[in-house]
Amino acid sequence: MNLGILQHTIIPNLCKVCNEINDNYTKIYEKIKEIKQSSRNYDPELINKIEQKNIVNIKVFNKNSAIIENIRLRTEKLILAFEKSVSEYREIKFISKPSALNVIYKIKYDLASEICKETNQSLENLKIVQDKFQSYKAQVESILVLLFKYLKMTPEAFKADEEVKKVLFFLN
Repeated sequence: MNLGILQHTIIPNLCKVCNEINDNYTKIYEKIKEIKQSSRNYDPELINKIEQKNIVNIKVFNKNSAIIENIRLRTEKLILAFEKSVSEYREIKFISKPSALNVIYKIKYDLASEICKETNQSLENLKIVQDKFQSYKAQVESILVLLFKYLKMTPEAFKADEEVKKVLFFLN
């Protein structure tokens, strides 16, 4: 059943990526603080663009993180409901007539179908979130590289760097 894959693989992997992105957001703010405190003149316009981009990204990122948490909780509930129905079915099948077992089996089948539908919907939603997280992760890593280069390079070398130009284009 896909619930196990959701619970033990997909959701933990997304949570790991989520933590990496959060760590990188923290590093970005630390680098911005370092840049602002350095004696070197910094470009307030550039730093402002980065801060504004982060604010927007963090809002969307938090919304998608909440989707993951919601799916994780629903998955746990579905697993518990399925396990409970299997347990109850096992108990009842020994004391019920064959005709009653057909009714019970139908109910169990309907529950399994509902769980399957819910799982597939969760998988689709997680795929969308996963794609967004990969995009966030790439953006955050690019901004971090930009900030590291800003601290290490001369202003002329910084402006001439091709990777910096790409990130600056993305920020505009």
